[in-house]
Amino acid sequence: MQNLKFKQLLVLSNSSNSANQFTFSETLNLITAVDNSVGKTTLVKLLFWGLGCEPDFDVNWTSIDCQTIVDFNIDERIFSVKRYKNQISLNPTPISQTILK
Repeated sequence: MQNLKFKQLLVLSNSSNSANQFTFSETLNLITAVDNSVGKTTLVKLLFWGLGCEPDFDVNWTSIDCQTIVDFNIDERIFSVKRYKNQISLNPTPISQTILK
C-alpha cells in the first residue's frame, strides 16, 4: 500500500505581498491554537485545495489572491504541486527546492 506524507506547504499572496511556509514532521503533526479563528481548518483545506480539491473557504480567504505549493512523498518518491486559481502543475521534484536554490 502506498503512503502519502505531506512535507511542506507554501502559501503566497500577490495581493497582500505575504507568504507563509509550513513544514510537516515525518511522524505526527499537531496543529493547536488558543483562539478558534487562527486558521487551523484553513491550513488543512489549503493542502486539499493545492492537490485539486475544491473545499469551501470563507469570504476573507477567497478575496486574497493566493497560490500554493505542496511538497509531498508517495512512498519514497517526492512530488510538488503548484496551484494558482484553476491552474495546477505536478512536478516530480519539489518546486520549493528549485526556488530556494
